[in-house]
Amino acid sequence: MKVGSELGLERRKPDTVIASYCKNSDCDLLTGDLKAYQYFFDVGVRTVRITRYDWIGGLTDKAVFLVQIAE
Repeated sequence: MKVGSELGLERRKPDTVIASYCKNSDCDLLTGDLKAYQYFFDVGVRTVRITRYDWIGGLTDKAVFLVQIAE
């Protein structure tokens, strides 16, 4: 799923909505926000695994993180 492509998962939704969606749909999250994992705890997830998945090249060299529910 891609944010903005699913009903209820529109762009600019609060991070807790995204975390809840991932929990309920049993899916992982790819994000450039290193702190996105904290919202998984707010929706009842007990354990997450965070991996540096890739880099966005170009001028920013921003990391992309994979957040997975590991409970």
